[in-house]
Amino acid sequence: MGHCLIPRPEIRFVIMLDPSTWSCFTTGKWIDARVPLQAGAFCHDSRRCREGEVFLAIKTDKADGHSFLADAQSHAAVAAIVERQQVTSLPQFLVPSVLQAAKDLAYAQRLQWGDGGRRPLIAISGSYGKTSAKNILALLLGERTLATFENENNILGIALTLSRLEKTHDRAVVEIGIDRPGEMSTALKMVMPDMGIVTGIAPVHVVHFESLEQLAEEKAQLLHGVRTSGGKVYFPSSCLCYEAFQKLANAATMIVPLDNKRKIPTFPSTAVAYDFDVAASRLTLFYPKKISETYFLPPMSHGQAANMALAIRVAKDMGYVQEHLQERIRQWRPSVCRGEWKSHRHHRVYLDCYNANPVAMRDAVEFFHRETPCGRRIWVLGGMRELGPYSEKAHRQLGQQLPVRSGDLVIGIGSEMKICLEALRERPEAQDVEVMYAETTPEAKQWITTPEGTFFAKGSRFYALEELFEEN
Repeated sequence: MGHCLIPRPEIRFVIMLDPSTWSCFTTGKWIDARVPLQAGAFCHDSRRCREGEVFLAIKTDKADGHSFLADAQSHAAVAAIVERQQVTSLPQFLVPSVLQAAKDLAYAQRLQWGDGGRRPLIAISGSYGKTSAKNILALLLGERTLATFENENNILGIALTLSRLEKTHDRAVVEIGIDRPGEMSTALKMVMPDMGIVTGIAPVHVVHFESLEQLAEEKAQLLHGVRTSGGKVYFPSSCLCYEAFQKLANAATMIVPLDNKRKIPTFPSTAVAYDFDVAASRLTLFYPKKISETYFLPPMSHGQAANMALAIRVAKDMGYVQEHLQERIRQWRPSVCRGEWKSHRHHRVYLDCYNANPVAMRDAVEFFHRETPCGRRIWVLGGMRELGPYSEKAHRQLGQQLPVRSGDLVIGIGSEMKICLEALRERPEAQDVEVMYAETTPEAKQWITTPEGTFFAKGSRFYALEELFEEN
């Protein structure tokens, strides 16, 4: 997974919480009263700790962080938060639960940084597009914006993000990912967002939910929480399929795509319609009172353009002007493994394999098909995991709708893809399409080394498809 491992951003050795006050916010204490004079952000991987950071000795199913204090210290960590005292010269803050302590300290950090609401924090959630929307919005808002690193969007990741808040940050964009009931409430207690965005609802991470409606209710808690405190909330009109969002329709800013006849649908006055002209890479936003703005975008998919429309609307509400936003948009590039084009042995590869779900897969497939109007394509498709009871239908639809043409090669990886390939083989127009199946990613390497054509690679993170295109 080396290609998708992004270097962590530089964080200066600054933190606003005095380590000597940590006991005021947690049930912990410094062992032997050995307290560092100052401490930086949290780090949970001893190999990636940086000077001045605090190592979180978290125990997981795979490893116990308490075994890596020496390694963290060798990477210049100044302290560790632990549940058991260790024999080391590294200062240790002893707590009943490392994760709970991290959440408590992150909450305190967020409170102190926010300065009574003068520094806004925008929270983003949704079943898909969270990281892309976060990256776009952070780009538009400028350099003095703290944003979630990569997709560190679970409860621990949120604590890590909040620990990096500094007085030099004028605003923050925090991504919230949830996969079970109750997690949004836990996240909101730490984050306390001033503005909230939900990018969409889809059957992703649904294993622990009874229905999509229940998942939608969990996501909508973000917006209800922000509205309660008087903040602005945003979501696409597709969310209106769910009752939890219908209740917010008149209080939220909705982002609405024009219909096929390029007519602006009838929605509340707070809604903003948009039209994405693919051929011209032009995005037009239509505001109330017949006001419109046009932005020229780098090549991107319809889903990315929708996220761009959402981010522009938020930035406009924060006081940014069109000229500034257009200049920032020119700097946009897709993130690593999230819709990037790269070269592999003189072939072009469209790499969008950081994650996969039915909506994102459909969007990426449509973009790739549009960008490759001629020539052979090699479709490398990893299974879409964590779809629960929706998995079979989603994979079958992918096989039925994949826009293959004569001479294409389709490689399915993972047990989920068997249904997809079966549906593909049943299509009369796909009889001249070569179809291969591999149980694991390494098994598929044999079909990657020789074929001519343009590659498409998308699948769940579990399959690490980028490894197929790394040189040995």
